[in-house]
Amino acid sequence: MQDVCGDGGGMAVQSGQEGQGNPQLLSAPLLTPVLRDDKRSDLLRLTLPQYDLEHPDYQRVSKKTVLRHMRSGFLGALLVAGGMTFGIRILVDHAPEVARRAPLWQLQYGPTLVFCGFMALSLLSGFLYHRFARWSESNRVLSNRLGWLKVRWNYLPMAKIQLTEVTQNPAQRWLGLGTVTFFSAAPSFKNTEVDDVDLSDAMALAYGTHREAGTTPDALFDGF
Repeated sequence: MQDVCGDGGGMAVQSGQEGQGNPQLLSAPLLTPVLRDDKRSDLLRLTLPQYDLEHPDYQRVSKKTVLRHMRSGFLGALLVAGGMTFGIRILVDHAPEVARRAPLWQLQYGPTLVFCGFMALSLLSGFLYHRFARWSESNRVLSNRLGWLKVRWNYLPMAKIQLTEVTQNPAQRWLGLGTVTFFSAAPSFKNTEVDDVDLSDAMALAYGTHREAGTTPDALFDGF
């Protein structure tokens, strides 16, 4: 026997046989149809009514994220351009007839153009990330907004945080940036990541949310 019930925040299925105790409660996300943007606030109030999710104090990531994207793409662009240069030299040395039929500008400037193209894409990626990525720590909720063509909002109540992690990749270490990742064992919430913030802000954010989570009921026992 199964009983199904749903609300604005999700769906629960209670399974068990008649005459037997200890039914199991299974939860799953509630799939909603495509909604107009003005209905998003109504849906947020239904899913987490005890939190204010409509007025997050969004902040931008560090401007250094543009340099971080370029630094991360530099090695790949250099390897591709170097491989093209090596291939052109092999072609000229071992197949000069084929090399003569190729356009001269491709042999002379091809690797440079490819390198500049990769770096331009890295610059554009960093600019778009700084322009549209946002994060917030307000109203006892961590949230971020990511994406340009497709925008995604993610909300994680601090009461559900069980682990905070601060990491740095080589490019972030060079620029003094960090990434804070918040983990939750609650199946209803995704892990939330705040990327490319100053390392001091990342550490303060990790410590602050950890203290806030410690003042709330333990997420292991509050039923998520």
